[in-house]
Amino acid sequence: MIAGCAAALAGAEWLHGSGAGWAWAAGGAGVATASGWDTTAAAARDLDQVRKALGYNKINIYGGSYGVSLGLAYLQRYGAHVRTAVFYSGS
Repeated sequence: MIAGCAAALAGAEWLHGSGAGWAWAAGGAGVATASGWDTTAAAARDLDQVRKALGYNKINIYGGSYGVSLGLAYLQRYGAHVRTAVFYSGS
């Protein structure tokens, strides 16, 4: 599944940079469920799987709204793989 997603995303306009990938932590609703699958921690893990599938050692993260929560969760767990992070929020 991840390999297919990586192939689909590889040509995306926002994946650019010089030697570093760009990850977009978009705004949206993060809803935790009883199953534990739809959590911020799971989304951070998924983002890291995409990073690996694309072959990037370090990524840049840009996030607003829920992307701030996701980006911070990613930084806490996978900070060694983050080159830069930019967050914006009205709160």
